[in-house]
Amino acid sequence: MFFGKGFAKDLTPFIEKEGPGFLDAWYPLPLKLMKHNGKIHAMPGDYMTMVLFYNTEMFKAAGLDPNKPPKTWDEFLTYAKKLTRDTNGDGKVDQWGFGTLGAKSPGFSLRFGPFIWSFGADYLTPDMKRSALDSAKAKEAFAFFVELYTKHKVVPPGYGHGCPRCSNTACPEKGGNDLRLWLDASHCQQDQSGSKGL
Repeated sequence: MFFGKGFAKDLTPFIEKEGPGFLDAWYPLPLKLMKHNGKIHAMPGDYMTMVLFYNTEMFKAAGLDPNKPPKTWDEFLTYAKKLTRDTNGDGKVDQWGFGTLGAKSPGFSLRFGPFIWSFGADYLTPDMKRSALDSAKAKEAFAFFVELYTKHKVVPPGYGHGCPRCSNTACPEKGGNDLRLWLDASHCQQDQSGSKGL
């Protein structure tokens, strides 16, 4: 959309000046996304996949088979409910079934993407001319995402503020121990004992 409107300069001449092999440091797919009419108009700076991590030990404790992770949103919700527990018997939930950033920044669109696309919706209309967030499928995706907290209570109160790698104590990467299903970029969860990614 931005490239077609002329908002980004053609970088091809600058890349050619760098000589052969300059683009070898980038994966082919991100580079392809930066092209318009065969010309590169931007360089990928932060391209990542989203992965649903889960703690196998907590699956077992909740009576779930860690070798059979959820495959549908219905299964996901069922698992999240089973993983939301009062583990110390004081009458208060201290373990929640799911967590991901819900704040606008950083990266809400990145983390909400798996929801909206799997519901058959998108951010923009196919002609890229207007928002598609008012479609029935997009509204369904938003409702499911929001109701994980408001209706089903499988997300901890106040969760979703700030970057998990710097300020969110619930993040497994920071040693947080209260989330069982965690949606984040694939660079997270390094060296996390008992965690697996889908």
